Amino acid sequence: IGNGGTSEVKGFEFGGKRYAIKFLLEDISQKENQAFKRFKQAHLNLVGIQYSGAILPQLHFDVLDIANIRVPYIVMPRVEKTLKSFVNEKKKNDEFSFELFEKIFENLLHIIDSIHLLNIIHRDIKPENIFLFDSKFVLGDFDIAKFDKDLYIKLIETKPADRLANYHFSAPEQVKVDEGELTASADWYAFGQVLYWMITGTTLRGQAKIQLAHIDPLYSKYESLIATLLSENQQERLDSKSEIIEHLESKKRLTPDEILYEFEDIIFKHMSHL
Repeated sequence: IGNGGTSEVKGFEFGGKRYAIKFLLEDISQKENQAFKRFKQAHLNLVGIQYSGAILPQLHFDVLDIANIRVPYIVMPRVEKTLKSFVNEKKKNDEFSFELFEKIFENLLHIIDSIHLLNIIHRDIKPENIFLFDSKFVLGDFDIAKFDKDLYIKLIETKPADRLANYHFSAPEQVKVDEGELTASADWYAFGQVLYWMITGTTLRGQAKIQLAHIDPLYSKYESLIATLLSENQQERLDSKSEIIEHLESKKRLTPDEILYEFEDIIFKHMSHL
């Protein structure tokens, strides 16, 4: 039912319930390599926080012995959809609305903030790693996550070259391994890319003026926020839930002249596309 660079996921049923089993595509019979250590580390650390409501629950970890081969696996509940498949399906059926976008926005804002409060940086937030489970979105695939070494089990050290996840959603400091410390700001950058992707179907690389009113004038509310989240400079980026909420609230407090200007700008952009 899914696969990645180092794993494959199969679906199965047991006792009338549906599950997913994630196999690490590595033979550890001779050596427990880095991929295995990350795989096991993520599971062990997530077990303790699986009832936080922010992550996909972890049910079981084991190793499957087949002849002379040993293959690690993790058992999880089977999810309904990923954010990617959910959004694509809604858009295909012309059911993706601004109201739905805002509900997903609030959901994602909460779960990313939740893992940061638990001292975890995901480092691989993208639509394929966000899962619809029990009618809400949660985070999964923490194989390259950064866990606070004072609070969690540490089986492997992260090297600079291990920072990069999906290029389209990774912050600049993940792509350029010698550029800045990797902080929770990287997850908020990925959050900005996810928001932009939900609205436009694409991602951005490099600074660019965010223009969304031509898709729907209501999205103009998020133009400044997304632009700030996608700043190439970590210091200019918003890096917490409170800062994001405050930024959105500040855009509501416009002067009469600013309101008139924004209204005229939206009308002009709308008319130019007729």
